[in-house]
Amino acid sequence: MTQRKGKWCMAAAVLALLLAYARVGLAGDAEAAFQQGVEAFGRKNYDEAISHFSEALRAEPANATAYCWRARSEFNLDNFEKGCKDIEEAIRLDPKLGAAYRCRGKYYLSRGRHAEAKLDFDSAIRLGAADKHVYNERAGCRFSMGQRDEALADWTEAIRLDPRFILAYQNRGEVYFRTGDVPKALADFSTLVKLEPTSHRGYARRSRVFREMGEYGKALDDANRAVELGPREVEAYVARVELLMQMNKKNAAIADLETAVRLAPDRPDLRWSLGNAYVTAEQFDRALLHVEEAVRMRPDLANAPYNRAMLYLAKGEYVKAGLSLEQAVSLSPNDPGVRSNLAWFYMNSGKNEAAIRQYSEAIKLNDRDHLAYYNRALAYRDLKQWDSAISDFTRAVALYDQFCDAYLERAIVFEAVGKLKSARSDLDKAIELDPKCRGAYEARARVYQKLGESEKAAADTDRAKELDR
Repeated sequence: MTQRKGKWCMAAAVLALLLAYARVGLAGDAEAAFQQGVEAFGRKNYDEAISHFSEALRAEPANATAYCWRARSEFNLDNFEKGCKDIEEAIRLDPKLGAAYRCRGKYYLSRGRHAEAKLDFDSAIRLGAADKHVYNERAGCRFSMGQRDEALADWTEAIRLDPRFILAYQNRGEVYFRTGDVPKALADFSTLVKLEPTSHRGYARRSRVFREMGEYGKALDDANRAVELGPREVEAYVARVELLMQMNKKNAAIADLETAVRLAPDRPDLRWSLGNAYVTAEQFDRALLHVEEAVRMRPDLANAPYNRAMLYLAKGEYVKAGLSLEQAVSLSPNDPGVRSNLAWFYMNSGKNEAAIRQYSEAIKLNDRDHLAYYNRALAYRDLKQWDSAISDFTRAVALYDQFCDAYLERAIVFEAVGKLKSARSDLDKAIELDPKCRGAYEARARVYQKLGESEKAAADTDRAKELDR
């Protein structure tokens, strides 16, 4: 009962503000109709609100505020043409009515007309009709127009007006993250977590920042917390998927994508991502199922060269896939992800030297991608270039110290060159990180046997057999 009362009081306070605002410019017989219109607006009964505002306008035809409120009601019903006419009339009647500019700015923003929206928000601010929401909205316009610093200044002003304004922290943090200012993004998303400790949003976003910083343990903790708090929120699963793929946990990533698709079956981007994940796991039948469904829902997905390559891979048309990936690299030569995908294709086609060249280019563009080092190490290993393989595996675990597969593969190389104690140390670490890693027990059994420790070798062999059942 207490919680309901709190919510009712908040709604009542908001309605009181709306009523007080609505009385500006009202007089005589129109006031009662206005109050009824604002009350209906507060209840989100926009048809009723329009009826009351129209009644008020019949009593007082020159009231700009009435036109403004009726326009807001029309916009909420997606009646954009009628809303625009009302706003134009409100501004004609009162060119200094800041609320009218604000209302029209929101309309322009909803239509993606950012330059026009910004001009109206400028006018609203100049005329004193600005609050935290206006600064937040103008910031979005400015960023879309390439005015990053000005956008950040607006979000900062919105936060100054309300230090608990969640949306401003969220938007400012996103821009910091996208433009490479990771420490400031971390600060904003950490504030989100403090302000909304029971919401998935802050945790999901902060997880991405920790992932970018290479702090995978913290990233996974936040991603898991996001899913726990938002078990039906697609965003929470998507954030964890990106992390799991970087951690080389493909099956777990696929499981999360399957859940995301169940939650949002009409989103082609999720089906496409799930298809791509199945491609990387070499489950091509399942990949084709989801990729084709995504293309059916949104045919333009198949137009981009990289996407075409994924479609060809799912169909088993490997020559066409390779040509499409090469075209993707030619179009985006500075995208390390595209180069890594071409390298992966080369490596799985037995073209290890070509794969190494592409991974090397990818690493030049992003020298903190542990998967690029890991995969290049595998290519070096297959070519029996042991020192280069060890060097790359070492770099991979330096960037991600929980990388079980990298310890396992480095151990196999150490074993191949006779460094048995180093191999055993790496296998101990791999088993510590994943006690169910059958391959690590099998490899350690071989190493123990070579070291003359037969009992330990037998114990590891038995454990590997148990895990294979």
